[in-house]
Order: sequence, then C-alpha cells, then structure tokens
Amino acid sequence: MQRFRSTKTLEKLSLKPVRYFLAFFVVIALLAAIVFLANSYQTTLTEHRQRLAYLNHLEVQDTQLTLQQYESLLRIAGNRLVEAGVDENPENGRNSIESMKSINKGLGGFGIARPDGQLLLVSTIPPGVPLPNLLKKEESRAGYLEVLEQDYLVLGRTYFMPELGRWVLPMRVALRDPKTHEVHHVMIAGLALADRSSLWHHGALEEGLVTQVIREKDGYIVARNPLDDDPGNVFLQSLDDETLEALRRYRLQPDQLVEINKGYHCLVSYIEKYGLYIVTEEPLDLLYRAWLQNSLPVLGALLAVNLLCFVVFRYISNLYRRTQTQILFQATHDALTGLPNRRMVYEEISQTITECEVTRHRFAVLFLDLDNFKRINDNFGHAIGDEALKKMAQHLSENPQCHLVGRQGGDEFIVITPQLADHRGIQQVVRNVLQAAQKTLTIEHYEINLGTSIGVGVYPDDGDNAEALLRCADLALYKSKTVKRGEFLFYSAEMNEQAQRRLLVENQLRKGLEREELTVYYQPLYQPQTDQVTCCEALLRWNNPELGPVRPDEFIEVAEESGQIEALGQFVLNRALTDISQLNLQRHTPMQVAVNISAKQLLYSPIVEQLQQALSHQSLDASLLKIEITESVLIADFETAVMVLRQIRQLGVHVALDDFGTGYSSLAYLSRLPCEEIKIDKEFVQNMLIHRDDENLVQSIIAMAKALNRRVVAEGVETLEHLEKLTLFGCDYIQGYYISPPVPLDAFSRFLDDMASARNDEDL
Repeated sequence: MQRFRSTKTLEKLSLKPVRYFLAFFVVIALLAAIVFLANSYQTTLTEHRQRLAYLNHLEVQDTQLTLQQYESLLRIAGNRLVEAGVDENPENGRNSIESMKSINKGLGGFGIARPDGQLLLVSTIPPGVPLPNLLKKEESRAGYLEVLEQDYLVLGRTYFMPELGRWVLPMRVALRDPKTHEVHHVMIAGLALADRSSLWHHGALEEGLVTQVIREKDGYIVARNPLDDDPGNVFLQSLDDETLEALRRYRLQPDQLVEINKGYHCLVSYIEKYGLYIVTEEPLDLLYRAWLQNSLPVLGALLAVNLLCFVVFRYISNLYRRTQTQILFQATHDALTGLPNRRMVYEEISQTITECEVTRHRFAVLFLDLDNFKRINDNFGHAIGDEALKKMAQHLSENPQCHLVGRQGGDEFIVITPQLADHRGIQQVVRNVLQAAQKTLTIEHYEINLGTSIGVGVYPDDGDNAEALLRCADLALYKSKTVKRGEFLFYSAEMNEQAQRRLLVENQLRKGLEREELTVYYQPLYQPQTDQVTCCEALLRWNNPELGPVRPDEFIEVAEESGQIEALGQFVLNRALTDISQLNLQRHTPMQVAVNISAKQLLYSPIVEQLQQALSHQSLDASLLKIEITESVLIADFETAVMVLRQIRQLGVHVALDDFGTGYSSLAYLSRLPCEEIKIDKEFVQNMLIHRDDENLVQSIIAMAKALNRRVVAEGVETLEHLEKLTLFGCDYIQGYYISPPVPLDAFSRFLDDMASARNDEDL
C-alpha cells in the first residue's frame, strides 16, 4: 500500500457559501435538538418516577393487608388444630388442615410444629411420610428461632420444599398460652411463589418491571415478581452489605428514583412491622426507549432536513472531486502500473525533506533498474514484460520498507525509504528492498527471475533538494550496473566505499567458509615462572583472493551483523580441537587451547551442546579447552551469561574473561562470574611503560585477580621490559609478539620444539 502525500492540493470551486450555510443550519439544528432532548428527557423521567411510585405504593398496601389477613388466618387455624388434639395424634387435624388448604388457593400448604421445630402435620403430605425438623434445616432455622421471639407474623427465608416440590415462602405465627405467654405451637403456612393466585404474583407485570420483597434482617429476597427461571439464584443468596446499606439509606427518601442495581431505576419502601423492603425497579433502557419514542418525530424531521442538505452538498462536492481526482491521478501516476510518476515522486521527496529538517532524520532515494529486462520482452513478448512490471510494482508497493514506490519509466523504479535515524538503518532497508525485488515472478506459466541493481542517494549527505537526490541516485545506479549488477551502491564517495567494503566482506566471507579461505593460527601463552607454554589461543585469519588479508576485527564485526558469526565460531572450535588433538599426539605435555566465543554464540545458540559434540568428536579431555568471552557478553545479558557459563564449567571446560578493564569490569560481577582467568587488555599493557597510571592499573588488576583466586594473562607483550615488569607483578601468563605472533599449526609446533631445545641446552 502506497503511503504518500501529494503537496498538490485540489483547486477548490467556489463552494464556501454552500459550506457556510450548511454549517450554520447544522449548528442551529443541533442546538435545537439538544434543548428539545433535554426537555423531553425531564418529562419522560417525571412520568417514569410517578408510575413507579404508584406501583410501589400499591405493592406496599397489598403486602401489608395480605400479611395481616394471613396472620389472623394462621392464629385461628392453629387454635383449631390444637383443640382437635393434634399433639396426641397429628391426624386428628388432617381434615381441618386440608379444608383450609382447599379454601386458600394462594397457599402452598399449612403446617403446625412444636416449639422444638418438629413438624407435626403438613397439608398435602399423606400420613406416614417423615416430616423434617425446621430447626435442623439451615434455610429455616434462623427464621424459626425468630418467630419464637415475636408476637406477630414472621416471614422466613424462601426455600425449596421437596415434599411439596415447590419454592415456598414460610409464614410463621407463634401460638402462645394466654396465661403464661409461652409458645406451645407454631403455625406455618407455605406461600407457593409459583402459584399465580398467591401474594406478589398477580400475573404478568409491565415489560421489564420487577418487584422484590427483601428481609431487612439478613438481606435475603423472599419474593420476586416475575419469578426468575432459576429461583435458587435469587432466594439462596443474601444481598451484599453495600446494597443493604443503600436500601437503608434510600428508604428514608420516598418517591425518589435511585440506582441500586446497575442499569435499573428503582423505588424503595419499608414496612417496619414486618421488617421488609418493597423494591420496585425498571430497566433504564425502558426509560431511554420511552424518551426516544417521544423524541423521534421531532428528531426525525430535523435529521431529514439535515440529510437532504448534506446529500445535495455532498453530491456537488463529490462530483467536483471525482473529476479533479481523475485529472490529478492521470497527471501524477503511471498508466501501466498505477504507481506515482516522477512528478509525484519529486513532490514527495520535497515534502519528506521538509519534515526531516525538523526531525533531523535521514531517508534515501533508490533508483531500481531491472537487469536484462529487454531480454524478457524479446523472449516472452511485451505483454509478459508489462505483467512483469506490474508484478514488480506490486511487490515493492507491499513492502513495508518502502515509503513510496514510483515508476521512472521503462524498467526503472524509484523508491523513497521511511525516515530513519542512522545510515545503518538505511542500509538495512536498501538490502531488504533488493531482496524483495529479486524474488521470482510467476506470470501465467512462466517463472521469471529479475535481477535488480540499485543506486542510492541519501539525505542530507548527498543533497538537500529533490533534484540533487534524484540525480545522485541515478548516477549511483549507473555505476552499480557498471561495476556489479544485482547489487546496490551508495552515491557518496565516502559512504560508498564503506558500504561497498562491508557488503563485499559480507559476501566474500559467506563464500570464504565454503572455499576454505579461513585458517586458524595459534599464539602461545607463556608461563614466565616455569618457562613453559602449556596453552595457546586459537585466532582466525582470512586471506581472500579479492580482498587480500582482511583484519579480524573487520570481518568478525561483519559476521556478527550478518548472522555468520555462529558458523565462524563453529569452524574455529572444530578446527582448533582437531589441530590440538593432532599436536598432543606428538607431545608429552598436553596443550590447552583457548577459543573465543562471541556474545551471540553464548546467549543465542546451543553453545553447551556444540562444545559437548566437538569434544566428543575429537575424544578430547574437556580440561584442554578454554573459552574466552568479552565483556560485551555481560553487557548484553549478565544473568543468562552466568547461567550458560556455569553449564560450560560443569563440562570441565575452562572460562576466561577477555579484554578485562575495557568496559564492564566490576568486582561484584567478577566475583559472580564463573571464570578462572582474566586477560588484561593489550592497550593497558602497551601503555604501562609510558603512563604510570596504566602501570598501576595493571599491577592492581593482577593483585585483585590473585585475591579472587583468578589467573592473569597479559596481552600485547612486545618487549623484554614488558615481560620483566609483568613477571615482577606476578602475572601468570604472557601473550604477545615478544613471545610469538599468531602462527599456523606447523609453525606453532616448531616454536614449541625450539623452546624445548633451548631448555635442554640450558640444562646442559
């Protein structure tokens, strides 16, 4: 997808008067709508509140009257059952209790119980069926204890009574002895909440309306209309403390709409005698729906007029814009590919330069040329050639690394990169674009490989205007096609040399491993105290036919950036172990070899497994291998580095910290690092004869290492004076050109032989 901005703006027709009129009319209509909606909402809210208050008031009156009637009924019924001798034989009261049940359709059943909670008789339950003890049932215990303390009807917690197969709201009245006032029986009625003739179930309510009866004492809902599909969710859980507190607060504010449950308006009343809240609530969306219904006619009229004005204006505006857009597109885009042409690219470059002057970022202009495109036209025809150009345009346009892709003409394309902070980022983008442009294209039944050469001009290095950048990119493309097709080339002489050198090193290095151009040299680590060499460092050297000898620091850096470092590291490890194994076959004293491991190898590759495999392949004792890491490993991820190094130490492989003192050195970290050896950087060693501070630093590092039980290697020893001072300081190993430069294996073997001969001569 193209992401560009044209600095060319469409010339506007004289549409301002129409726009102003439309804007004025819309503002007036909007203000009128706001005022009308506010008034309509207040009116609807008042009606809503009055209706809920009326319904709630009816519910309170109905509840009080009905409970009073049930209380009287239960007292009369209970006394009759006692008189009938229900204590001696519960069945004495069967006819009486069943008669009461048939008369009172709203009740699910009657029952009478002793003060200890044992039910004696329950209507509709035949003789012989065991009856529960209400004090032993969790859902009825609290309510039963409460009725023993009260003189009036008490509503218990609603529960499901399996014997009746219904949800029952227990209503209990204590029957007391007139003289002693002691409770001798408790009369119980079970209000079947699913029965439409019962209290709080007078049939279907208005849509969305909900009435709930809640006990103040414990916050349990004892009745609800309409009844929930799963009543257990309603009746078996008490309300939370926050909701109960809200009910207590709002019961003092009659006829006031409140929002206790989110999304509901409700009115709360309180029946003090029975300790009940009567809550009537209705969803807010019903209020909003009524508000909307009241407002729709006026709003519809306003909207219709606005839409009519808008449609007319939109039609005029779109007609004009379509015409202008078509003209502009034809003037600024390529007819074949639909890409911006040179004119549009020129404008975009100018716009990007303006932005970069503020952000201080860079960007690049790329000229792409399809190598040997004429051959495609000649071999496959111009129709296939045109399709190839379209496919290439599509590939480049869909590449997120391309800010804008345009067509210069013929088989040339122009790419503007995104704004980037540095030159390295631009180089990576260019490489990505080159890879995308060199993908195989499938057209009809042909597979076409298009080579691509790229010239690059970078802002601000190569120019501060569009014309200069386009010219530089064009010249760089010409040179790229002349020097080496299928690559990219930067225009700037300085940048060009660096980029070309890095790219060349990267490409040659990739081939160098295959062509066995890389060799491993060995530099001895001399022990001045014993006058022996028992360890050497494996150092990679590269002599390329095209580049000649390449400095290790140069190609190692390129290898790390291009992802080749793991392959190089594996090569050095295998070669070094092979060479040392062969060398040790010829010697009485085994030689240890040190191999450098990069941060990426240690942190992001299976280095432990690689070391195990390499040692196993050569049947070499792990103690004869030492790996050297630099402080950059610690900077990258200290904790992971420590973990991996500990695993390496468990193999028996030794660990040394290379270039100590150049960046991350710290006693705290050094003490935690599982290394046995530190190597003093050669810069400190070489300057110790010149600067007293460096001499003191080297001496301090050696003393510190001794205190931490670490061996010390001094690198860069080039003179006898270096050797003598370091020996005096107690340095364990000396490494440098004074002892020997890095040499091939055969030369290193001769060096060891010469040292042995010299010692023998001294002994004689």
